[in-house]
Amino acid sequence: WGTSPQDTAPVTGFVPDPKVDSNGDAAREAGMTRSLEYMGLTAKEKIDEIAIETVFVGSCTNGRLEDMRAVAAIASGNKVADGVRAMVVPGSGLVKLLAEFEGIDKVIEEAGFEW
Repeated sequence: WGTSPQDTAPVTGFVPDPKVDSNGDAAREAGMTRSLEYMGLTAKEKIDEIAIETVFVGSCTNGRLEDMRAVAAIASGNKVADGVRAMVVPGSGLVKLLAEFEGIDKVIEEAGFEW
């Protein structure tokens, strides 16, 4: 729901309410409010009713070789939905080389992800 790895909620959950879920921390409330505005979301919105436009896996968080393998396992035999942009970015040049050596890039690209 947000712009940082800690801004998560289960797919069966709801977008948090900054006034309630910031636990009285004014800075956290302001940050949550900015994130929701940036993402175009409303507090208490059901997560599973939010249309997915972009999927990003990688960089530093979720960019390890194990993460690339997990994405490939999920992507194998599947396709990115029409209208969704999906990107996978290894966390380092070494991870990229190792993933490509294993053929992970091909599996991911065949599923419609950008590598």
